[in-house]
Amino acid sequence: MRYTLAAAMSALFATPALAAKGPFFSLKNTDFVVLLGLLVFIGILVYFKVPSLIMGMLDKRADDIKSELDEARKLREDAQTLLASYERKQIVLLLPPRTRRPQLVIRRKLIWRNR
Repeated sequence: MRYTLAAAMSALFATPALAAKGPFFSLKNTDFVVLLGLLVFIGILVYFKVPSLIMGMLDKRADDIKSELDEARKLREDAQTLLASYERKQIVLLLPPRTRRPQLVIRRKLIWRNR
């Protein structure tokens, strides 16, 4: 129904076609021949299910993009974890030697608790 309505609307509102001389529904009228060619082309596309193939390709691309984003998010979390561990090591190394020893013990306890 929707395709029939679209074809009827395109035929009715084709004002340049109405400006052509002679009857519209004639093979001598070039505008009518172009309209027939367009409708045949659209019919062939629908017959071979090209719109569904295109939608399938777009859905596959969307899934690929989603998986790439998930992988990037995971890599970012891993990088943040690694950065935090190096920052903790740097803080321990910047402490004066007298206070460094207790910090190492506390740090080891924290590491063992998190495992």
